Amino acid sequence: SGDANRTTVDVFPDAEVAFALESAGASAEEIATRVPALLERVGLGGLGERAPHALSGGPRQRLVIAASLLKSRK
Repeated sequence: SGDANRTTVDVFPDAEVAFALESAGASAEEIATRVPALLERVGLGGLGERAPHALSGGPRQRLVIAASLLKSRK
């Protein structure tokens, strides 16, 4: 069954996206620039440092989509 609460690792949104970029070989400078831009692009601007349990299902799903898009661009 699809539980949005189980789709991400329990890390902050900015760390989740940063990990995806780091896994793709991005530099620290690129990560620092792209993380806030990507979170903004998927409607999570300003939520990068929000605790994972504080995100509702919709934002959690958008976070998974953002990280998945980055991982697929390797």
